[in-house]
Amino acid sequence: MTMVPQKSEDLARHVSNVAYSLAGALEDLRSFLKFHCNPAEFKAWDAAITSVETQITEGLLHRAYANHPTLKADIDERIRGFGEFVLG
Repeated sequence: MTMVPQKSEDLARHVSNVAYSLAGALEDLRSFLKFHCNPAEFKAWDAAITSVETQITEGLLHRAYANHPTLKADIDERIRGFGEFVLG
């Protein structure tokens, strides 16, 4: 695989898109587990999912936004406009 140089902001936007996709998949998983698990099992799964979500936010999103603050504003605007994250 040959590396293709990308603009830093484009890379940050891609990281953000992937992070939000992962977060959406985790929310789907949380709903699935809540439906299929007893309360004690769900509580353990829910804590694990919350931990992963925190890692995504702190490890990926905060880093992308730190270098590209306008990216966060753009994403926040799309969330307000559509009521949820829409890839862009």
